[in-house]
Amino acid sequence: MGEYTFLIVCIAVTIIITLLIRELVMWYWKINKLIESLDKIHDMLHLSLYDKLDENIVVTNIVTKKQNSITIRDYLSSPNKKHIKIS
Repeated sequence: MGEYTFLIVCIAVTIIITLLIRELVMWYWKINKLIESLDKIHDMLHLSLYDKLDENIVVTNIVTKKQNSITIRDYLSSPNKKHIKIS
């Protein structure tokens, strides 16, 4: 029983150390900020195809996979942009 407990503790410690190192690397190289910036650039480029802010676009909720039609203005002011994508 003691051997399995030691093995489980070693695996748990290894996973925790790996996650901590990953977060440290992502913070140091500013990868999270880079991803956010790229997402904003992608959205702006995608939306630049539309002439008017009141045009409807189709967005898909990433979590529920439901599609909705909303205006570009609503999309830009939406606080949940991380959970929806433009279809």
